[in-house]
Amino acid sequence: MEPKCVLSACAFDCPDACGFAFDPASGEVRGRVDHPYTGGFVCHKLRGFLSQVGKREGRLTKPLLRDGGVLREVSWDRGLSVFASKLSEAVRKDPRRVLWATGSGNLRLDNRAFDLFSRALGGFTGLKGSLCGGEGGAGLAESYRVRRHVPPEEVLRSRRVILWGRNVAETNVHFVPLLAKARSLGVRVGYVDVRPTRTDGMADVKWTVRPGADLPLVLYLCGRIMESGVCSVEGSEGFEEFASLVRGVSRDQVLGVSGLSEEALEDMVRFLLGDGPLSVWAGWAVQRRVGGDLLMRGLDAMVFLLGSQDVPGGGMVFSADDEAPVPSDLVGDCFGRWAPRPSVGRFIGDAKEPPVEVAVFSRCNPVTQSQDAGTLEEVLKGEGLFSVCLDWRLSATARRCSLVIPVAPFPEQPKGVVFSYWHDLIQLVNPLWEVSGGPVPYEGEVLDRLLVLLGERPAVVSAAERVVRSVLSAPGLVEVAEGIWRFPHPRRHQGVFRFPGGKDLTLRFWELGVPKGIDLFELITPHRHDGVNGWALSEWAGGGDGPWACLSPGELRALGIAQGDEGWLESPFGRARVRFSSLDGLANGVCMVFSGQEGVNRLIGPNITPRWNTRLSEAMVRVRREG
Repeated sequence: MEPKCVLSACAFDCPDACGFAFDPASGEVRGRVDHPYTGGFVCHKLRGFLSQVGKREGRLTKPLLRDGGVLREVSWDRGLSVFASKLSEAVRKDPRRVLWATGSGNLRLDNRAFDLFSRALGGFTGLKGSLCGGEGGAGLAESYRVRRHVPPEEVLRSRRVILWGRNVAETNVHFVPLLAKARSLGVRVGYVDVRPTRTDGMADVKWTVRPGADLPLVLYLCGRIMESGVCSVEGSEGFEEFASLVRGVSRDQVLGVSGLSEEALEDMVRFLLGDGPLSVWAGWAVQRRVGGDLLMRGLDAMVFLLGSQDVPGGGMVFSADDEAPVPSDLVGDCFGRWAPRPSVGRFIGDAKEPPVEVAVFSRCNPVTQSQDAGTLEEVLKGEGLFSVCLDWRLSATARRCSLVIPVAPFPEQPKGVVFSYWHDLIQLVNPLWEVSGGPVPYEGEVLDRLLVLLGERPAVVSAAERVVRSVLSAPGLVEVAEGIWRFPHPRRHQGVFRFPGGKDLTLRFWELGVPKGIDLFELITPHRHDGVNGWALSEWAGGGDGPWACLSPGELRALGIAQGDEGWLESPFGRARVRFSSLDGLANGVCMVFSGQEGVNRLIGPNITPRWNTRLSEAMVRVRREG
């Protein structure tokens, strides 16, 4: 009897969380037509990934142990015994000598259970802070005590929509049909970004601004809303302080830092002051800097002043809490010390009391994802550190580690759950093939084997199963299709709206966005359409003939660089070899290189925000032509 199609969901670090059906016999994958948001469609990234996993292309099947500077295959018994021995030596002295570094290689909620491995051995050094939306999320949490969730379909009830740095065509593809339908209903769509993207054609009007100019621009727009007399501040606190700060932001200053023309700025004001509810859908890159929290609060204030908070079709939308269904006490505190996620290399190199002896990387690829990647590459070469990578492939980080332990990717793992940070659906993630037939165990099984080798009881696999049961038994879930439930996000804001304030609101943004010289540029590192969270299926992510660095045509000519010329990007923290290309519509003073490529994050230094979140969007680079 032929196996029936398996219903599952994509667990990539992506807001869409596509539901799909998979035929194990043929390898065919198709979108679930009964999925409320992604029905009938899955992106090429998932299709390519499932094909690669199913054919076992590029898969690791045995542990790799570094011997004489070279990674060589060893038996499973040998690989796990070396791993257990190194853990035992470090834990005996102080469990904090083990760094447990995890990321968002997949977004299964049951991944939380893997941290119990740390607790079982006394509490390692864990990571906190975010490479993604930490600053923006923290800022928006200050506006309301509890924020309402804006369902994606509410965009159909908006009258005006602003995509603020949110390139939906490449990073939120299932929002595209909703936007198209909204436009057919008469909704106007505006788009703010620093470069041309595939989203340009989905907007009625596009504004191109310099990187880092968002905060002063938003404050100025808030001031213009106040001057218009249409705003209401009932149900808020902190308005007077906010208003006094906003009044100090002049039109000429904003024109200078933003790169907008007078006509474009006035067009933006007219767009905002139109009739009906406004919804703002903000992207992730704009808040990856100091002040990113205040930018999100400024956008929130702009929507509030227009009376568009807590009304159908209105709201400020950034990223929903994708761990909301997991009870906070289900796993508990598992770590004895914290390290900053964005600059983990600097932490390993500087840690003294106690030092880090063993670093374990799981579901992450910090050599291409984290800032200050150059420092991480150097510490991984050090004699005093034993590094381990758990992965299904030989990633940039795995290639630099002392030991690589193969683990199954999410389509081969046992049943789990995934929750979107865009829509409101919890979905089952099912194994697409027989788990026992896979070439390698999954992470939970590896960790339980290590616990047994260390004389402890296995605890991880059972805890992951407990997480799944707990999430699926949460009160208020509504089943909408087989294996899909709607989660009860808050539908209204709770508490008064709190305006941002304080000197930090206007501290340092007047120098942002202004070109610093003919060879000095602000680096932007957007996602490429076929890249996923620090890696890609195609060769470009491994270097290939790139990375390619894009400048505006005029600036490329001024530097005497021709299309395809080789050269370097340099910063105080490192250098990356590149090929140069021109890009029409790119703002002056900007250099664009796609993220996820080896070498790019060597250009970005270790500085992080006070909340230990990333500052990937703040790097400045010099352009050097070959020769």
